[in-house]
Amino acid sequence: MATPRMLHTVCSEKFYHHHTDTFSHGRVARTQVPDNLVSWTAPWPGYRPVQFTAPLVLTSTKANREVGEEGFSPAWNMMDGSVSRISHEREYMVGEDGRPLNIMGRTGVEGRGVLGRW
Repeated sequence: MATPRMLHTVCSEKFYHHHTDTFSHGRVARTQVPDNLVSWTAPWPGYRPVQFTAPLVLTSTKANREVGEEGFSPAWNMMDGSVSRISHEREYMVGEDGRPLNIMGRTGVEGRGVLGRW
């Protein structure tokens, strides 16, 4: 008998917690996602996640540029030059905007958060 896939419980919290530039803590209110709509395969035409990429990511010289910027077109689900964009879980989907979708499903937050690389 197959067991149901576990939901990512941290992503069901009301806030996305993160470190700021000064290493203090910040938080961003998430769009609340009902359990039955976490999966990307569940239709939710009105889904409007909160957009958040930490300022420290946007100003870092080591971070990737934004998807869609001239000269930056990452190769998803494969080696992209010296950068592995391969998930340890499984192949991930890419949204209509050309950005990878969280492999665990909808989280109520869109963007990189504090991640330097896509």
